[in-house]
Amino acid sequence: MKIKKILPYNIKNKVKNIIPALCVAGSAMLPACDKDNSMENPPVLSDVVELTISYNNLENVAIEDPIYNIYYISPILKETVARKEINIVYIVPDKSWIKVLLPQYLGVLRSQVLEPALEYSHKVRAKGDFNFYPGVGYTNKKDSLWFVQQGWTINKALQK
Repeated sequence: MKIKKILPYNIKNKVKNIIPALCVAGSAMLPACDKDNSMENPPVLSDVVELTISYNNLENVAIEDPIYNIYYISPILKETVARKEINIVYIVPDKSWIKVLLPQYLGVLRSQVLEPALEYSHKVRAKGDFNFYPGVGYTNKKDSLWFVQQGWTINKALQK
């Protein structure tokens, strides 16, 4: 013998009440699931640094030994290259190079300051414009071509 008992159960009213309640509870839990990634990936301050050099101040790139008249790689450049978050270090000339009147200074600048700095690390690169006194940059074509090959321009501001 089978006993069949039918219980009155109105599913439509229950579904209408339960589904919105579940949606509200689920949406309230979503912000709790977000992960805090600030500790895993610290913000990068800057992956590109520009070190400025001027006619009378090369300390960002090289330091001169006044006794032997030799230039050494600057501690500023060494520390900047050693930082892991920095990918590129640009050497950028300022506008004071118009005061260079001797073409021999370009050879010294190239061979003792800039060439060793660019060879120091693959991160170090050239950027900007050397505004030499008109005619000085083109006296020694070998030096001026070297500047252009590295990425600098010569007297671009004066050509405007």
